[in-house]
Amino acid sequence: MSCSSIPEAAGSCDQCFHFDLGSSNSPSDNFVPRTGIASGSYEFIYTAQSSITGTTYQGANVTPTGNITSLFNLTDRGVANNSWTWASMKSGSAIVKGTVPTTIDIGRPIYLLKFTTLSGIKDANNVIQPGQDVTHRECAFYYQTAPTAFCGNGNREGTEQCDDGNTVNTDACSNTCTNNSAGACGTQNNNSVYDQSAGTALVASTSGLCASGAVASFLYSPSQNRWTWSCAGSNNGASPSCQANRTYCGNGTIESTEQCDDGNTNNNDGCNTSCRIASIPSPAIRIYKDDADNRDDRQTITSGTRPRFTITVINYGNVDLRDVVVTDQRAPGCDKTIGTLARNDSKTYTCEGTTTTASFTNTARATGRSITDTTVVSDDDTTEVTVGATAVSCTVGASNKSGYAPLQTTLTCSGSPSGKTVMAVKKNGTTLELINASSKNYTFNNIGSYTVVCYPDGSQQNQGNACTTNIQVGSLCGNRKVEGAEQCDDGNTRSGDGCNQSCEIEYKIQPIC
Repeated sequence: MSCSSIPEAAGSCDQCFHFDLGSSNSPSDNFVPRTGIASGSYEFIYTAQSSITGTTYQGANVTPTGNITSLFNLTDRGVANNSWTWASMKSGSAIVKGTVPTTIDIGRPIYLLKFTTLSGIKDANNVIQPGQDVTHRECAFYYQTAPTAFCGNGNREGTEQCDDGNTVNTDACSNTCTNNSAGACGTQNNNSVYDQSAGTALVASTSGLCASGAVASFLYSPSQNRWTWSCAGSNNGASPSCQANRTYCGNGTIESTEQCDDGNTNNNDGCNTSCRIASIPSPAIRIYKDDADNRDDRQTITSGTRPRFTITVINYGNVDLRDVVVTDQRAPGCDKTIGTLARNDSKTYTCEGTTTTASFTNTARATGRSITDTTVVSDDDTTEVTVGATAVSCTVGASNKSGYAPLQTTLTCSGSPSGKTVMAVKKNGTTLELINASSKNYTFNNIGSYTVVCYPDGSQQNQGNACTTNIQVGSLCGNRKVEGAEQCDDGNTRSGDGCNQSCEIEYKIQPIC
């Protein structure tokens, strides 16, 4: 049905249909791929960017209305570029007719179901082809009672054998909508024949030029941009002259199945090389820089440590981007070259900043270039880094903390903040030795009580960042050395020889006579 005969379709519908509105309706919509798609490529629908809406007219109570896309199951592509049902109403959903005023104009619709699709082309590698996006609007008008069929409205209805949209009796379809006999013009008469070349032969199929039989003569008139021909045989005693406009994409006139024609074959100006409405390239990029833990755009770290970040770069424009890079002056470890980023694609990665001692606001920038021209796009995002109190820790250890001289042990020292680690071995408050290492095998040769002090940052004066452990070295009875509290040491641990097993002097009791 011609959209021009429906005032409600003015400027908002590319194709129109009419239906009776029953009490409950479960509609669907087919998508017909465009012609001329390269081998291996296919047309698909951006289902997330397509929509289905319901609108009522004349005060009719029909539901649902508004954006009702969620009530339909959507399919983004068919098989081998054949048409497919891209939208079908879900089970349990329906268009429901309620109260309709008795005063309505029955020649006008009471409800519109509008299917708006955005489609594109992908090649054999599933790569979206730039400049090929097309928007198409199909309008299903519902009436209390659909318009009565009549010959000449362009729709084959009832018992009609044909309906070519006119009541001319000398073409392929008579003024009573029956097929004419030989010699009559075919269905192409008074239509537009698509021809992309300027030659003298039709590029499109010659079928439909005559109702039956052969073409008797054929002529192209450049001045009128029109084909004329006659058909062999006669029709009702006449031999009509048939004609059709020659149409091609890029002549500046919207013809035949063209949705647009801007007088050129530029893919990037809203009307593509197939004269289908295309989205004008609109490159755009977005960057999100968050802390790497809970991604709330802020993090607190201890002084002397490195902040960690999560960065996401999104291409949310309608063209692919190239030369995509991320730069970050305060965190050069987050600089990254991404390269090409396809439309609706994203890239996420984690990175570290430099060692930090003061709070700051970090800003990262993403830039990219449209793959269709030289347009450069960029976006910034910030995240807060707060430096908290310095964490202090200290751990000192000894593998043996007590025993007899000579006592062998391994001393260890660690902590935070760390620097040049130093250990001090002390006895009675006096430093006997400084050890510039975090670990060392050490021998205590003399008995006594020792203190080992650990300085993780190498500063003996920073007592707040120091820790200690005690080492106890005792004497060994029986080593022939009088040590510590020993009274004697005769090299054994036998009693009865003047020096007992505890290295104490034995006194011999003389009998009294």
